[in-house]
Amino acid sequence: MRDRAALDRILRHEYTHALVQDRTRGRAPTWLSEGLAIACEGRATDRERQIVQSSNHLIPIRELHGSFLTLPRTEVPLAYAESAAAVEYLLRRHGETAVRTLLTRVGEVKDFASAFEEATGAPYAEFQADWLRRLRPPPVSIDSKGSSS
Repeated sequence: MRDRAALDRILRHEYTHALVQDRTRGRAPTWLSEGLAIACEGRATDRERQIVQSSNHLIPIRELHGSFLTLPRTEVPLAYAESAAAVEYLLRRHGETAVRTLLTRVGEVKDFASAFEEATGAPYAEFQADWLRRLRPPPVSIDSKGSSS
């Protein structure tokens, strides 16, 4: 039964890649395709969250548009983990309908940032900044009286 569950996750993951590839005509950034594939597996993303939280740095999302094969091998797990986190945030912030629209628009136009803004109503740069703040909230400073700011 365990092998069947693993096979089901793999099939969902790869089928999602095929759908994203078809819908976007191969223009989807890798982070979006991988993040959606991970989301569609139907498993918890605790492992990915742990990778992101324990990393001492993040890969800028613009560097996750291309193939992960160009990244140093040690960075690949972080790239997948960030992709999962970015899609989780995208879905939570804009919803499934916006993501479906985004995939369609990416297939129609070459500029991802334009497609993103048309589909979500938010600038891509703003999404990136908000997502980074969510992943790495600024440290809370405590004054000498013990009050936080």
